[in-house]
Amino acid sequence: MSALEEATSALSIDDRADSYEVEPGVSVKLEARGAGGSAEEGDAVQCNYKGRVKGKKNDFDQNDGGYPFEFTLGEGKVV
Repeated sequence: MSALEEATSALSIDDRADSYEVEPGVSVKLEARGAGGSAEEGDAVQCNYKGRVKGKKNDFDQNDGGYPFEFTLGEGKVV
C-alpha cells in the first residue's frame, strides 16, 4: 500500500480535513466537495485538479475547466 493510500484509507472522504499532508512534500487541499457519495476501489470518478509546488504561485498542471479528469480508483494509474 502506498503512503497516499495509507494516509487516506483510514478515514471516509467525508471525515477528512480539507487540507492534509500525505507524505513529506505532498499535500492535498480540497477546494470543493462533490455532491455524490463516497467512491470505492473500482469506481470511476471524475475531478478537476491543480498541481502546484508548495510556496510557488504558478500551477505546473491543472484541469479546472471543460471536462473533468476521469479515472478508476485502485488501478494505480494516477499519482
